[in-house]
Amino acid sequence: RGFGAALPTALLLLLLPAAAADEIDERLLEVLYLRNFILYCDWPGRHPPETLVILSRTQPAPIYRTMRDHHTFPLAQTRRCSDIDCVRDASVLFVARDFDRWPELRRRLAGRPVLTVSDRPGFVGQGGMIGLYRRNRRLRFAVNLQAVRAVGLHLSAELLQMADRVVE
Repeated sequence: RGFGAALPTALLLLLLPAAAADEIDERLLEVLYLRNFILYCDWPGRHPPETLVILSRTQPAPIYRTMRDHHTFPLAQTRRCSDIDCVRDASVLFVARDFDRWPELRRRLAGRPVLTVSDRPGFVGQGGMIGLYRRNRRLRFAVNLQAVRAVGLHLSAELLQMADRVVE
């Protein structure tokens, strides 16, 4: 299914003890999580995702620098931008914590099969699909399953089991 049937090693990072997770760069963990979110998501019509857009006011966004430095991304195109208009062809959208136009962007994306991920506080409660956050010194994630299903995306059961919280 998706990009492969085996659970990637990176997803197992969720199971690491807090001390081990602290030794790994938080941005690299975010990149690995984002990679796995993509690998374990199916888009409508079985079309594979092609473009990841990272929205951030920071030039370049820390997560983008980490992806570029580690070359760990399964998509044909990855770009960073700070303008809301650049998301037209996005399959996956990472909304950085410093991007403050999420409510407007959410309205523009309504009904489009774009997987939205962010490290913004409260992202899932504000209609985002997957929110990354720290709890007990570990990187965790929550899923807004209603938002995922509303646009025809499907997240694997394995991924949902690893989520700290799933909101329906």
